[in-house]
Amino acid sequence: MCKLSDGVINSEVGDLRERVDQYIDHGLRYACQSWHKHLVNPRMMPGHAPKITPILHRFLEEKGLFWLEVLSVLGTARDAVSALEAAAKCLEVG
Repeated sequence: MCKLSDGVINSEVGDLRERVDQYIDHGLRYACQSWHKHLVNPRMMPGHAPKITPILHRFLEEKGLFWLEVLSVLGTARDAVSALEAAAKCLEVG
C-alpha cells in the first residue's frame, strides 16, 4: 500500500500524505470510509440482510486487511470499529 516498506509505522513515513495522494484515489477513500453509512441507510429494503451478510463476510475475509490498511494510512483506522458495529447492528449479527 502506497509503496511502503513492510512493517513501517505511519509516523515514520515523512511523505505519507504525498504517497496517499498518489496511490489512493478519492473513490477508494470514500468507499473505505463510507460503505457502512450506505448499508445502514433507512431506505435499505427489509430482507436484504441474508443477501448482504455473506458478501460482507467474504469481503472482510479477502480484503479486510487492505481496507484496514487504507484506513490506517488515512489516519482513520479507528473508524473500522464504528463501521463494523453499524454493520453488525443493521444486519443483526453479533
